[in-house]
Amino acid sequence: ISQYEKIAVVKRAVEITSKFPPREIQLLSVLIMLNSEKGKGRLAQINTGEGKTTIVAMLAAIKALEGHQVDIVTSSPELATPQSIQQKEFYRQFNLTVSHNG
Repeated sequence: ISQYEKIAVVKRAVEITSKFPPREIQLLSVLIMLNSEKGKGRLAQINTGEGKTTIVAMLAAIKALEGHQVDIVTSSPELATPQSIQQKEFYRQFNLTVSHNG
């Protein structure tokens, strides 16, 4: 399955679970984060209101589909609980679990 097919699958999962498609900036962010040299990572600064939660969820699902173990860590316990609950159905589409320690 190609990278583009994976993106199409997670894009559709976002549409199903949130009732709206990911925004262009979210899709571009996912593409940029996935398009890194082997063995090198990426660091991104996403502005407030651009949908970091959705971007991270899409990246996590793609990496999990590739067989990677994915853990998401946040510095904001105030956001961890509601956002993990918000994304639960999205992750369920991929047989992934989500929880928080907040």
